[in-house]
Amino acid sequence: MALLGTYLTAAATIVAAATIGQGILALCGWHRASPLAPAVGLAAMLIAAWAVVRLPGAGWSVAATIAVGSFLGAVITRRRIEGVGGAVRAAAPSVALVGGLASLPFVAAGHVGILGTGFNVDMSQHLFATDWLVRPLSGTPDLIAQGYPMGPHALAAGLSKLAAGNLVSAFSGLTLAAPTITAITAGAALRTLRPVLRAIASAVAALPYLSASYLAQGSFKELILGCLIVAFVLVLAALVDGEPEDPERSPHPYAPMFLLALLGAASVYVYSAPGLVWLIGAAAGFAVLELALRIRRGRELRHFSRNLVAPTLAVVALTVAMVVPELGRILEFRGNVSSVAGGELVERSGGAVAMAAAGSSDHLDFNDNLGNLFGDISPLEVGGVWPSGDFRVQPGDGSLPAPLFIVAAVFALGAVGLGSLWVVRAATAGQRALVPALAAACLIALVGLLGSTPYTTAKLLMLASPLAALVAARGLLGGAGPGLLRLVGAVWISAAAASSVLALANAPVGPEDYSTGLAKLREKVQRRSTLVLAKPGLLADHHGREFLAWELRGARPLCVEPDDGEIASAAAAPGGIRWVITTGGVEVAPYRTFAEYEKRGKVTLWQGPKQSTQPPGVDPTNPTACALAPG
Repeated sequence: MALLGTYLTAAATIVAAATIGQGILALCGWHRASPLAPAVGLAAMLIAAWAVVRLPGAGWSVAATIAVGSFLGAVITRRRIEGVGGAVRAAAPSVALVGGLASLPFVAAGHVGILGTGFNVDMSQHLFATDWLVRPLSGTPDLIAQGYPMGPHALAAGLSKLAAGNLVSAFSGLTLAAPTITAITAGAALRTLRPVLRAIASAVAALPYLSASYLAQGSFKELILGCLIVAFVLVLAALVDGEPEDPERSPHPYAPMFLLALLGAASVYVYSAPGLVWLIGAAAGFAVLELALRIRRGRELRHFSRNLVAPTLAVVALTVAMVVPELGRILEFRGNVSSVAGGELVERSGGAVAMAAAGSSDHLDFNDNLGNLFGDISPLEVGGVWPSGDFRVQPGDGSLPAPLFIVAAVFALGAVGLGSLWVVRAATAGQRALVPALAAACLIALVGLLGSTPYTTAKLLMLASPLAALVAARGLLGGAGPGLLRLVGAVWISAAAASSVLALANAPVGPEDYSTGLAKLREKVQRRSTLVLAKPGLLADHHGREFLAWELRGARPLCVEPDDGEIASAAAAPGGIRWVITTGGVEVAPYRTFAEYEKRGKVTLWQGPKQSTQPPGVDPTNPTACALAPG
């Protein structure tokens, strides 16, 4: 069921985004099917989902809104858009290739589950917050109270209705859909390539090494923002290059500016105000490059300046209008960034993993500048070639010697630089927008390297990597350069693809127990004192405490302890415990006073006698660590 739900939500996201986006493009003057449509549609879905998720029905309201939008988009597309069949055939190889690559973590694990449980525990917080959007039965989760951007969460709440309410499948499907949409979008810059090469180049642009590494740790927000950044640059390129092909059919001369504003507003709903930084940098860099080229070629500047000011003001005004409802939360999030980040970090002690509560971490041993990193990651990884399955590994720390890392990464950066030069020299005015966008992204990452934490800088570098890959592919493989240039491109794209495969095949996937038997026992333990006995490896290697707490949310209190084989010999259960859950197919009652109540696969619920003692107390910094005393 988890497998079906994951891929059903991924497919539904892509199809809905394409139909909604193509309808929006038609209203903005396009009359031919465009690879930009899915990204535009995804942006609209993110904004609309957060707008309606707080209506009665929550997730059902989101699902209904997406369904209606898809229907209207299909109707408009049928009436106004030509070449839909050709566009679908052109995108199909990229969709198949990226879908296969993004599925490598599940293939390697042998099952579908929560991505990245061995890297971090962030997803447990996202699941709790999204569940509250659907069923606000308890106090407001910290993410929502602190103004955390919730566009993807609201969309996942709606998508979960396709997966029988399974939020894990909804987030996994959304995570798979994001790079697939990026690959389709990248096709707008790679039209001159042969179909097979275009599919490979689009896949590498969608899942370069750092993006693949962030997919491996379940970082859906960065993948979605990366898609929006690429789409913004290519929409800008399309407008500069003269799309829509027949401007007279545009409902309003500034209607296409709505697309840029839509993508900008969506970035806010995904990443709050910082999401706009890359888009502003891309637009400003493009304007500076075009101005410099016009000065060099002695062209008239007055017409260029006049045509720049009015559209810029239109985009700014439209973006502001779309994010005004979120302004209070943006300001709230700005003041709580450190608290939110603190809540996402983990503390490792003695093999057990505990969520570090923001503001109560004085006695905990972790570095909030690193998060789940070992240290600074190398900026060389932006080039997309890094021969390691773990992006956190420094040269020489893995199985390969350090010089191999350095040579491969320097070659990759050289390929990106060479591709940039050729794009500026040979591409159209719009396609040149890729280069200043990459320059702006690299400048943002450089500022992060100089003045931010390694945890934040790693994200900045990741967000620059899709643009780096797209520029390299467009410049080296575009067909306009000499044979040697294409040879360099072939070597680079082969090495980059191999690096991405390494990262994806190495991705940790949470055990199936997170979303099968435990979820089915949830109603039985609501508001009951419950003890879960889990395998030590589950707790130490997969952040088991946090995800067990997610699956059994509602138990009061919920205690989690490792089952090392010795607890089962105890004469009596800890005081105050009413229910015990064992995992791993345990057949013998863990305590002599407990009897089997229900079995779900390898998960068993054991019922004990009514307790006269008070439920055990919990550690406020780790709610699953109870002060258990003999019964």
